[in-house]
Order: sequence, then C-alpha cells, then structure tokens
Amino acid sequence: MNLSVYFLFLAMFIAALCSLVYELLISTVVLYLLGNTIFVFSATIGFFLFAMGIGSGISKFIKGDLENKFIFIEIGLGIIGGISVLILLLTNVAMVRLERDLSMHFYGVEFLFIFLIAVVGILTGLEIPLLLRIINKKQEQLKYNISNLLTFDYFGAFVGSLIFPLFLLPIFGIIKISFLVGALNVFVALSLMVLFSLTKKSRFIAVFCLLILLMLGFFFGRSLENFIDDALYFDIKNESIVASRQSSYQKIVMTKFANNKNEGFRLYLDHDIQFDSRTYDTDRGALVRPVMELANKHTNILILGGGDGLVAEYILKYPDVESITLVDIDPEMIDFFSKKRWLLASLLIF
Repeated sequence: MNLSVYFLFLAMFIAALCSLVYELLISTVVLYLLGNTIFVFSATIGFFLFAMGIGSGISKFIKGDLENKFIFIEIGLGIIGGISVLILLLTNVAMVRLERDLSMHFYGVEFLFIFLIAVVGILTGLEIPLLLRIINKKQEQLKYNISNLLTFDYFGAFVGSLIFPLFLLPIFGIIKISFLVGALNVFVALSLMVLFSLTKKSRFIAVFCLLILLMLGFFFGRSLENFIDDALYFDIKNESIVASRQSSYQKIVMTKFANNKNEGFRLYLDHDIQFDSRTYDTDRGALVRPVMELANKHTNILILGGGDGLVAEYILKYPDVESITLVDIDPEMIDFFSKKRWLLASLLIF
C-alpha cells in the first residue's frame, strides 16, 4: 500500500471526525435555543443518517475528476460546518427581535437546524463512495479498501464523539469549535490538492485564503460570542453581561440590569433564566421553608443542585444548621460562584 493511500485513509478519519463534531455542535446550539432534548437528538441522528443515504445515492452520478470533486466536498463541509453555529445564533437573535408569534421563532430555528444537518449529512454521505473509488484507482484490493476505509471512518466518528464533550466544548466554546473544525476540513482539502498535484495557483490561493478566514474566526470566536450575547441580552432585554462561561454541560451567563425603578442580577443557563436577584429571596424561600419546617432536625443538610450557593445562604439563616453538603452536576457552577465572591455578595444585597 503506497503512502498516498495511507494519507487518503487519514483524510477519511479526519472527515468523519469533523462531520460528527458538526452534528454535535448544531444539535447542542439548538438545545441551547429551544430545549426539547429528545426531539433535537432524535432529529439530529435521523436526519443526518437519512441525508448520508441521499449523499451516497447521489455519488453514483458523479463521474470523472473524482479527486477535484472530493476536494470541493471537503471545502463545502468546511464552509457550512464552520459557519453553522454563527448562522444559528445570529438567526436566533434576529428572530427574537422580529418575532410577534413565539411559534415562528421555534419553527424558524428548527427549519435552519434540519437544513444544516441535512447539508452536512449529504456532503458526508458523498465522501466514502468517492474516496473509495479514488483509492481503488490506485490499487486493486477492493475488500481491503472497503474494510480499511470504514474502519477509519467509524474510528474518526468515535474520536469526535469523545473529544467534543471532554475537550473541545469546555475549552473553546461552540463558535470557536465550529471555525476550528471547519479550518481542519479546509486544511485536508489543501493537503489533497498537493497530494493530487492539483495546485492551480488561483484555486490554491483561494482555498488558502478561506483557511485563513476560518482561523481568524477561531481566534476571534470569543469576541463574536460576546457580541451575540450582548445583542441578545442588552439590546433585547436591556441587560449587560458581567460574567460568561461555557462548561461541559451548559452556557453560564450572569447579567446586570438597571432601570429607573430596579436594578440587580440574573443568571441564565443555556439562555434560560435561573434566578432574578429581585425575587430570589422569595423563590428560594418557597423551596427551602416547607422542607425545613417539616424536618425535625436541621443539623446536616444536603443540597442537590444549587451551585449558585443562594439556597445554601438561605439555609444558613436557621441557627441549628451545623453543616451543609452541596452537590451539583456541573462543577463549573460551584467554581464560578466561589471564585466570584464579589458577585455573590452583590446578589445578597438586593
């Protein structure tokens, strides 16, 4: 097996990894915006596999110049996948501003979600048949080629499914990941252009410039995310963001609001409000008082959830409490509020 064939198998591994990450990214963003976990993940898996089947069916009509066509597919995936998160978030902001009927917001985001999943799925479905035909031109070992190609494809998807929640999401955030993975797709396309000696100067420069643009998107991804959050919270809800963090489980955003009558803080998890400092004492009291009144002893208290520390603060009003154990599924919540003591202190003032 020559070196170029090994590189094509590696390209399949990277392509599968990228496609799986796109799938997870798009579904994660839609979960942030709409919720409904069962629908989102069911639709993601179903439409992605269905679209892959369509792509595989279309591949039989593609004839001649397979190397160039495969490169165009990689570039297409890099562009669509790279900007998919940005498109979804900007669409959400636009529809929140313009909508008069809440259902239209949901339908609009759902339509775009399914469209993006379908496009990524069709392009992904085109990859394996075309790459297999390219490899078969280089060596006549069909059964080994199919076996090896599928092995690299499945293994790439497996690696993508692991690194997305464990490494990429908590470190980079959703926008930076999309640009980074899009750049990886385009880099594979550039490498294949060199491998296949398809280095027509104008085309090579255009693809290289696209790679630079995606990398710029990656480097300025945090600024883009802050801009979108500011547009969503400040321009629409008259709030300013004072702290923001992406954990492995959720997007944590703390905002400050002020008007002629009231001022205070709000906590949002995946864009859903968790508390308002103007009403938190009443809200937390409604949770705590019934349990505390029914309990015979208040010596040792276990809190499940409540990483913001406000329930614990309320419980400490009871003089016979000796210890509190707080457990939250997201350690970032506890870390977030324990390190920002000024924020917790400000909350307790209101």
